[in-house]
Amino acid sequence: MIRIRNIFLTGISVHSAMVVSVSETREDGQLLLADNQNWSAERIDSAMNSGKEKYVRVKDPVPVLITYYTAWVDEAGKLQFREDIYDHDTYMAGKLLLTPDNISS
Repeated sequence: MIRIRNIFLTGISVHSAMVVSVSETREDGQLLLADNQNWSAERIDSAMNSGKEKYVRVKDPVPVLITYYTAWVDEAGKLQFREDIYDHDTYMAGKLLLTPDNISS
């Protein structure tokens, strides 16, 4: 898991500690550090299992896309909804849905 930072929202009962879950951590670490001779697969495994945070600078920045879902279909095919604690749905609906206010001439 990669901890981004804690974000606390005032006036909302939900507090969010943004945590990004990475499913293929070993493979991602090897890919990100492939050009660094100091980081073998064994050293990456050791660092991952040490129980301590380790900061490693990668040679080239890697773009990361973070998505935020309030609705999705689960593995059983059931539609799931969650509260939009960041109020992104209102903004996105205004951008995605055509209304007289957002139609350009």
